[in-house]
Amino acid sequence: KAIRQAMVALLRDRFYEGYRRHMKNGYYPIPDREVMRDIYEQYHALGGNGVITHLMEELDELPTYDNH
Repeated sequence: KAIRQAMVALLRDRFYEGYRRHMKNGYYPIPDREVMRDIYEQYHALGGNGVITHLMEELDELPTYDNH
């Protein structure tokens, strides 16, 4: 149980790190989308709650390239 909880915590931390970076940059490249989607799915598969679902939806609204 402790290992699962630790993995959930690590995945959540990694997700938040990526979320902050992409929101700051204002875009979300396709390769990063694939990685973040995998983190998101594994987080939930291990029993993580829905807190990051809203953040994933925000990321999905970003363009895939830098518009500047």
